[in-house]
Amino acid sequence: MSNGQEKPIKSFLSGLGEGQVLMVKEAVGKYELRVDDDIHIGSTVIEFGTDYILLDDPSGLFETRIHVTSIKCVTRLKLPMK
Repeated sequence: MSNGQEKPIKSFLSGLGEGQVLMVKEAVGKYELRVDDDIHIGSTVIEFGTDYILLDDPSGLFETRIHVTSIKCVTRLKLPMK
C-alpha cells in the first residue's frame, strides 16, 4: 500500500468468525466445515489459533480443536438475495 501499511494477509479460515455456527462433517480423516447463515444448530466457533480452530459441540459438553491441516474445505451456502 502506498501509505506504508501492509495489507492484512487472509488465511484459510479468514471467512469465519468467533460465535459463528458451523456444520462439521468428518470425511476420510479430514473435516468439512459448512457455513450457512440460517443454521442455528451446530458447532460454535470459540476461538482461532495460528494453526487451529476450537469448536464447541451443539450439546455444549465437548470442545474440539481441529488443526488446519485436518480441514478439507470450508463451504459457504450462497442463496439469491431476497
